[in-house]
Amino acid sequence: MEIDLKQIKTFGATTDYDALFRKYYAPMVLFATRLLKDKEAAEDIVQEVFVQLIQQGKPLDERKSISNYLITILHNKIIDVFRKAKHMLTEHLDEQLVEETVENTVLEIDLYTKLYEEVEKLPEKNAQVMRLKLQGKSDHEIAEILGIKYETVRSHVKHGISKLRDKFDMVLLLAIFG
Repeated sequence: MEIDLKQIKTFGATTDYDALFRKYYAPMVLFATRLLKDKEAAEDIVQEVFVQLIQQGKPLDERKSISNYLITILHNKIIDVFRKAKHMLTEHLDEQLVEETVENTVLEIDLYTKLYEEVEKLPEKNAQVMRLKLQGKSDHEIAEILGIKYETVRSHVKHGISKLRDKFDMVLLLAIFG
């Protein structure tokens, strides 16, 4: 699904959508990937959320809570994926739906958003490593991607976690980066 920039410009400032996309895309993909266990499917669903927002044609400032609105759309799209999956057991679907309320989704994506914001404040190389780690890359994959030693990646991860621990609970950080 392609986003038509001419369509965006007709009803709102492109920069508003760009900023919104930059702020929420990665945290929403991280959340969707955790549930769907498929990063490509998660990226597609998150893109659909933004396309739906753009196609509705309402200026962003007319919405009370744009983040809650985006997250509600995402939550509903993920539920639709689960409902359409023929191989999924009904019990598992019901369990997922109970566990993943919209409120929990909002809280989790808000947490991921804050985490990404704090990662961006780290020194550049450290932030690069932590972003890749958030994308689910292993330390060996990160070393290969960045062309650095495995030990250097481990050092960056330890440094990043130590800097983030002032802002976030250590158990949470270990669960995400561990």
